[in-house]
Amino acid sequence: MDAKVVSIIIPALNEENVIGQCLDSLVHLGSSRESFEVIVVDNGSTDRTLDVARSYSGILNLTVLEKADVHVSALRNLGASRARGDLFAFLDADCIVPPDWLMQATALLSQEGVGVVGAHFRIPNDAGWVARTWYGKLEVEKQGVLAWVPACNTWVNRDVFERVGRFDESIETNEDCEFCGRVRNAGYQVIGDSRIAVAHLGTPAGVWEFYRKIVWHATDGLRVFLRDPSALTNARPVLFGFYTLVCLAGLGIGAVLVAWQKRMDVAAVSLGVLLLPAFLLSLRLTLRRKTWADLFPLTLLNLVYGLARGRSLLVARNWVRSPGRQHTAALIYIFLLLRLVGLGFPVSEAQGITAIWANNGEDKVTRDELRATRGTNVNNQAWDGSKILIFGGRNEVVAFNVILEAGTAGASNVAVSFNSLNGPAGATIASLPATGNGVFDWTQRNIELFYVRYLQIKGLSKLSYETYDERHVPKRMRRPWSGNGSASGTWQSRPDHDKFYPEIAVPLELIPTFTIAAGRNQSIWVDVYIPKTAPVGNYLGSLVVQEGGAIVGSIPVQLKVYNYTLPDTPASKTMLAFSSTEINPRYLGAIYVNPASAAGAEASLLRDRHFMLAHRHRISLINDDSSNDCAAFGDHPCADWGPRLDGSLFTAAHGYNGPGVNTGNNVYSVGTYSSWSWKNGTQTDMNQHSDAWATWFSQNAPSTEYFLYLIDESSNYPQIQTWAQWILSNPGPGRQMKSMATLPLPTAASQTPSLDIAATTFGVGLSSVWQPLVASYTNDARKRFYVYNGRRPGSGSFATEDDGVALRELAWGQYKKHINRWFFWDATYYNNYQANGGNTDVFQTAQTFGGRGTTDPVIGQTGWNYSNGDGVLFYPGTDQLFPASSYGVNGPIASLRLKHWRRGIQDVDYLTLAATVDPTTTQNIVNQMVPRVLWEYGVDNPSDPTFVHTDISWSNDPRVWEAARLQLAGILDASGVNNPGSLPAPTLNLPPILPVNAQISAGYPSGHRIAGFQWSIIPRILSFGSPTSGSKTRARTAASNFFTPSASAQLASMNLSPGDYQISVMAVDSSNNISSPAQANVTLVPSDLSSLRVFPIPWRADRHASLPITFDHLTAGATLKVFTVSGHLVRRLNSSGGIATWDLNNDSGDHVASGIYLYVIKTTNDQTGRGQLVIIR
Repeated sequence: MDAKVVSIIIPALNEENVIGQCLDSLVHLGSSRESFEVIVVDNGSTDRTLDVARSYSGILNLTVLEKADVHVSALRNLGASRARGDLFAFLDADCIVPPDWLMQATALLSQEGVGVVGAHFRIPNDAGWVARTWYGKLEVEKQGVLAWVPACNTWVNRDVFERVGRFDESIETNEDCEFCGRVRNAGYQVIGDSRIAVAHLGTPAGVWEFYRKIVWHATDGLRVFLRDPSALTNARPVLFGFYTLVCLAGLGIGAVLVAWQKRMDVAAVSLGVLLLPAFLLSLRLTLRRKTWADLFPLTLLNLVYGLARGRSLLVARNWVRSPGRQHTAALIYIFLLLRLVGLGFPVSEAQGITAIWANNGEDKVTRDELRATRGTNVNNQAWDGSKILIFGGRNEVVAFNVILEAGTAGASNVAVSFNSLNGPAGATIASLPATGNGVFDWTQRNIELFYVRYLQIKGLSKLSYETYDERHVPKRMRRPWSGNGSASGTWQSRPDHDKFYPEIAVPLELIPTFTIAAGRNQSIWVDVYIPKTAPVGNYLGSLVVQEGGAIVGSIPVQLKVYNYTLPDTPASKTMLAFSSTEINPRYLGAIYVNPASAAGAEASLLRDRHFMLAHRHRISLINDDSSNDCAAFGDHPCADWGPRLDGSLFTAAHGYNGPGVNTGNNVYSVGTYSSWSWKNGTQTDMNQHSDAWATWFSQNAPSTEYFLYLIDESSNYPQIQTWAQWILSNPGPGRQMKSMATLPLPTAASQTPSLDIAATTFGVGLSSVWQPLVASYTNDARKRFYVYNGRRPGSGSFATEDDGVALRELAWGQYKKHINRWFFWDATYYNNYQANGGNTDVFQTAQTFGGRGTTDPVIGQTGWNYSNGDGVLFYPGTDQLFPASSYGVNGPIASLRLKHWRRGIQDVDYLTLAATVDPTTTQNIVNQMVPRVLWEYGVDNPSDPTFVHTDISWSNDPRVWEAARLQLAGILDASGVNNPGSLPAPTLNLPPILPVNAQISAGYPSGHRIAGFQWSIIPRILSFGSPTSGSKTRARTAASNFFTPSASAQLASMNLSPGDYQISVMAVDSSNNISSPAQANVTLVPSDLSSLRVFPIPWRADRHASLPITFDHLTAGATLKVFTVSGHLVRRLNSSGGIATWDLNNDSGDHVASGIYLYVIKTTNDQTGRGQLVIIR
């Protein structure tokens, strides 16, 4: 069989007037005669149809078959059985095809996941007013993914046709609708495209002909609908016909009342109700087409259409003749009426579950809500009323949330299953069953289901937002407010007061069956990991809900996989702390265990499972790594940290699969929360220990960001500065270790200038202060700026009661403001020791931090720093302190907030990739989604920069966020970015500091036919301020995108300004397949001293007391010496990232006096620069 051949199958009955025109159009196709065959199947014509058809035998590859007195489905099936092509094109004899019909349709049908293509027909130019008014531009209006396409112009792959079964020969009409339904159920798409629309010569000329045609088309409409009411095939026309019959019955009753009682009301109302839908439907179409002259003709035709559909229902009464079938029909009509108001997936009233629907989980459905049961429209971006719709790229975890509602009876012995999605070319995304600790083995579990547990919100979280402006409070917790956020009412005035919020994602394997109490709902969360190898296209599966062993719902799930791949290392860097001293008591019954004992090995495994679960959520962990965790602890991490840092923990050998396979945890904290042992030592001690740590990391984990956690939230700034300065002045390798402390950035800049990493919690701030400081830190190759926790309105918060999009927004804000890393202070704060609250049963209590001794009439249960969910993102799988809450598994259970955060982290990967393709559109999306974040709100009073009256700037509607992700997906999919195919990604190992004229090179494995490399060089941040304000202003260059045939590129030709850049490179083959990108962040510095800047000059104590003297635009590796005018050496300085700063101290740490000083700069290529400094104290 020639795979290039298309079989065009034409059924015919008495078509002598039109079949010649049809065959003529096939003669003039812009394709070779050998590329298609034509099969005409005659149904016993009594005119010259056969003669006309056979006259084309010498012109076309034509076969004529005969089969009399059968339905059109049988004719099409006969033609298919005799066809020799791989593609079937079903065409009616009264249709004329366009010249490129075959070429366009073949291309459409070759797409992955497409089973049927076609188009609604065009009307001929000489059509009458009925056809022009009714059909209009139907082929244009109905395009894209459709429920069905007319059989008069339907294309299908032979293998799809054979797999789903032929046309149903038992029905006279609606065979196209029924066939397309089976194609969709088999996992394929039905696509409509106006480019292959045919001209239909058989359109009705008048109203009566139109009426008869609709009656005939509707002959089997009800029958097809009755076969599968849940599919809603033909639901609207059936309901419209039923509605018309009811109205006509009302008119009949009204006529009787007019004749007997002279009452006009029933007849008048019935007539109005009959005409209203026809008028409204016509008005909508008229507005869409902008053809006002069609309003009343359309209204007439819609009324005729309803009458024809109603008549067809009367003719079809033989399908519901028996009492049992009459009852069924009545239920179906009720079902259709319910569908109109947008309820969830219906289930049998005999069962306790009254509705099933879904969302993406960011609309937090509290436990008491029965939205669908009570008639609320629950349709959303993940739920169209009958199926679940999700999308994503490869190496992404996509999620949805299923809500099971139980009405007055409750539901027992409920079970949910969903374990496979079937996609293009036999591809599957699936999971195997797991039990017990098997839930921590992800190698065969790309689909995970979770039973959601709820926690009651009894009071507001004090650490997550203030209440002086009610708009700072999460939306569903707000009291009525007006003006500047002034509110009235009590705790009971808050809509979600005392409600139970979804929070804990327990693996469903641990709760295989469950009960739903009457008047409540139960959420089932679903994670789907899309493998890197998944083919692009649509995947279909079914989520099955059972009650008492009987299936009460089978919900279609459709996943669309786009043509891009998210990176293993997320662009949004995170840091989440957890503690062995918190998890050990829950799992092992003791705070400390002997690391060399069996309990010590179990404790190590528990820590590893925390790391793996965090890794599945794209989050990096730190902990209180110490001698309590390993026997041989010293100036290096515990041994079990090795696999975490080099990525070998995150491999199949340890049961891991998912994002970041074989990719290490990208951060390590030395002495977390100031637990390092040499705090009371000298600078010599600091040098010795930092040298050892830096040497270990350079040899074992060179790509890991590591730092010494000096102290937490301390105001002892001189001590912080001393420790940081010791590290900075270390002449040995220890200088490479960074210093970190948690304190406000303005304080760090002024009081602890030697501190490398300032981690700041943020609520509000003065923009003119914060933005220049942030630019200064992020432009410095050595320094980092972290933000920790989260506080509204600056960002979303980690409070359990915050909006579902809160942590998604947090990641977008991190991206927008170029925050190097976001830090959440603890994930396992199970002992509320800071408030003397003791151990918390975290499965029963939402409040995890602070006191709760009082009840406030406005904010509910409260106390010192009262907070819900603060410090807890993992829940213990085993709990020896609270056995009733224990699930008996040796590993953590995730919170839903962890999953919400992951969604934001993945969004940042979308943004980062999209910025390499279309930076302008990407930035516009960012600005639309998060117009103001963090310090961008400003403050009400600059002299008291602690408050601002404002609402949050971002939407809390999940649909808005998913629409933005879909827009980004379109950018990535259209560009083909990250189509890995068989192309591995390049490697890009660049030094952190490079001259602006450097040559850069990527590494690439041999054995691949590469056409070249696509490069992107993007500025990482725009600086603010001026030299006199102390910030480092640097010229910026627009993003550069260029192609090189080799793996090397010359920066000299780019005319780049000094500054911080992200360099990306992707391999491209001859078929234009593109690999995943390799990325590196670098600081470009001048190649000479011609652009050197020194400021402020003069330095005056009354103006610049908090500022150093800055030497900017230095070359890489430049050294600097400061002398008195008499030639006495005062200070030696080294450049970092093209910058050196002098704090006006000498090498002994003493302040220098007022006067004139000289500086000498030496570059690595022996260039020299000189100048003088003036200091006025």
